[in-house]
Amino acid sequence: MGALDKIILLLSGLVEIYMLYDFFDNSFEIRKIFLGRKKFYASLAAWLVLFGINLLENTYVNLFGLPIILFCYATILFDTKAGQRLLYVLIVEVAILCGEFLLIIFLEVPPWFLKISTIVNLSEISWQAFSAKLLSYLILTVVKQISGTGKHHMPQKIFLLYICQPIASVIIMMLSYYANMNVTVTENFKIMLTAGFVFLMLANILMFYAYNLYARQTAVTMQQEMTILKQNADLDYYMQVAEMNRRHRQFIHDTSHYLKVLGELAQEGKNENIINLVQEITGEIEQTRALVYCRNSVLNAVLQEKRQMGEEKGIYMDIYVEPEICTEGISDKDMVTMLGNLLDNAVRASSECEEKRYVKVRIFMQREGKFFVVKIENPYKGELLHGAEGLLSTKKEEGLHGIGLKSVENTAEKYGGYLQCDGEKQLFTATLVLKILKRTH
Repeated sequence: MGALDKIILLLSGLVEIYMLYDFFDNSFEIRKIFLGRKKFYASLAAWLVLFGINLLENTYVNLFGLPIILFCYATILFDTKAGQRLLYVLIVEVAILCGEFLLIIFLEVPPWFLKISTIVNLSEISWQAFSAKLLSYLILTVVKQISGTGKHHMPQKIFLLYICQPIASVIIMMLSYYANMNVTVTENFKIMLTAGFVFLMLANILMFYAYNLYARQTAVTMQQEMTILKQNADLDYYMQVAEMNRRHRQFIHDTSHYLKVLGELAQEGKNENIINLVQEITGEIEQTRALVYCRNSVLNAVLQEKRQMGEEKGIYMDIYVEPEICTEGISDKDMVTMLGNLLDNAVRASSECEEKRYVKVRIFMQREGKFFVVKIENPYKGELLHGAEGLLSTKKEEGLHGIGLKSVENTAEKYGGYLQCDGEKQLFTATLVLKILKRTH
């Protein structure tokens, strides 16, 4: 086996490893322990082991060794159930074999991996090796598209446009082979032709990869824009509520003056004026009615707004904020993000319950004021779902429902804190812990 033949085997193994990775990544999450460089090292190890098996040039070792390596690679890298993992590995294996046997059926060319052809060197049929891999990748891409699920699903019209290029590439590879069947070519020409096939195959795979990468970045950007818009809208609203609180405190301050005026009017027997003043005072109370939980106006406004939202849904809102709570160093926008999302989830889950409908909120300091803690409890109905990041949710609808808790978790990490979610016996508990960097005494 020459150097060019080994290069072809090496590149073929690389494509097979990538096909499995891409197919699994469409539906499953990578284990946390393998995020970053460890994922690369695991893929490199699987690739080199597969290359070593191919070098043995043994039909049975190649035929049975490939699915074993792919299964071990998927087991190590992806967080899946054993049954699902086995099924997906078999699909990838069938796609790889189909890509090779389709060429055998349509072109009547013996499969290169069985070594029964009069052509021994892979460099003589490099078109077949890379065409087979491109066909296998196409089969898996079509399977992902037909399934209609996963993270890399393309719109139908766009998929039909994209699929034209790999089909044309396979045809070009075939025609390039037959165009040189009866022509004696130099070794350098074979190397150049093989390199052209390699780049053509990789270009097609990278085209789909680029679309998936673009789609992911677009989705993340949309999620961020939606979050920012919601935060800005909430912050504007909370500032308005804070202004209402200021007016309410001013009204309380002026109460002594109102009582003095009412006393003077009563002495003069001006009952009509008393009635008008009382009505005016009552109207102002209704307009500025608010509960004061703490000195932080944004935190106070968030709690007021969510309390009102819960009460409108018939939910008992049990809210307590420890006196002298410290929120210094926590930005208003982050406060809106974290408390708003947690309370929204609690109110939504509690509203789905038939009997016990309440939300219990406790906000306090721990470890001599070094940590700001928010603990929210609420009942829930149904089964808790474990998300990709370990977060809990009762939502079953598709879409962007995972943004809320993940956003809270990411924001908490900015403050050296964390979000812990627990659920048992139909009681959901979310505990948010933030580190206070500076404390004013």
